[in-house]
Order: sequence, then C-alpha cells, then structure tokens
Amino acid sequence: MLTSVVAVPGLGSHAFGSWKSPRGYRMWLRDFLPADIKGLRILIYGYDSILKDSTCTNSIQHYARQLLDAVSSIRSRTNVLYT
Repeated sequence: MLTSVVAVPGLGSHAFGSWKSPRGYRMWLRDFLPADIKGLRILIYGYDSILKDSTCTNSIQHYARQLLDAVSSIRSRTNVLYT
C-alpha cells in the first residue's frame, strides 16, 4: 500500500524552500524521508501566497479548495515527481 504525505507550506512561503536549509540544496522531504519510510509518496503543494504588497483577495477557503482539487486530480497516479 502506498502512503502519501501532502506537505503544505505556510502563507508567504516557498513550496520547495520551506523544507530545506537556507544554505543547502538537500530537501528533507525528498532526500531523507523516503529512506526512512518505504513506499512513501510525497506531494508538495505550491500555491501563490505572496503577502507583501499583494492585491490578492483569495481566502483560506479558496486555497483549501485548490489544494483539495489538486490532491483529488493526482490520487490515482502511482508515480508523481515535480522538480
């Protein structure tokens, strides 16, 4: 059975950069976690949530709906890789 982890960075964060050291290139979700947990599928959800000087009017509910739609659209895939 495939186990999935959905990683969601906070508002104003970077989807990839949130999970790595600022001075390094290794990302723990991709580079370390799969070695500890076999059969793991990791999904990293990136979304536009720039806060400074933003004119965006999206709500948390809007972001949540986008996340659920994205997860729903890839649930049947067994091999997903975004770089």
